[in-house]
Amino acid sequence: MRWLVNNSWLKNFRGFKKDTSGAATVEFVLVAPLFLGLVLATFESGWMMTQSMMLERGLDKTVRELRLGLSAVETHSEFKDKICDHTFILNDCLANMELELVPITSAADIPTSTRCKDRTAEVEPQVDFVPGGENEWMFIRACVIVDPWFPLIGLGLHLPLNQDNALALAAYSVFVNEPT
Repeated sequence: MRWLVNNSWLKNFRGFKKDTSGAATVEFVLVAPLFLGLVLATFESGWMMTQSMMLERGLDKTVRELRLGLSAVETHSEFKDKICDHTFILNDCLANMELELVPITSAADIPTSTRCKDRTAEVEPQVDFVPGGENEWMFIRACVIVDPWFPLIGLGLHLPLNQDNALALAAYSVFVNEPT
């Protein structure tokens, strides 16, 4: 035990313990990851909100044009094209969007489960797309799969991601088919 007290390394350690020249570095190393995570989560939540608002805008503008008779959208692919034309910030909008259009007679007819595109599936399931008749209430849902910027830090850890580590953004609308 005596050799422990007499060694020079113990004297160097005592000198190191009293030295405060690296205190700012230690504080930076402790605080910087938290601050950086907060900044990245803020950017990610803002980008996700912007994408969601643009999807809502694209769906609303397309439905408005349809209701007012400004455009004649009849097929599933035409409807997706129109929505993606109004939603210009979504990456590969046509390939990542799932569109559902069904007639409803009451609130109980509104579909409760959101069906989104599965990018890992080899075969795409058929979604309901029924244009409906005159004076019929229609429910439309557009669901787009987007990739988070930082899935392993900040907000990305708390988002409900699918098996492809992507997030589903959905927009809904109800309208009445006007008579021709």
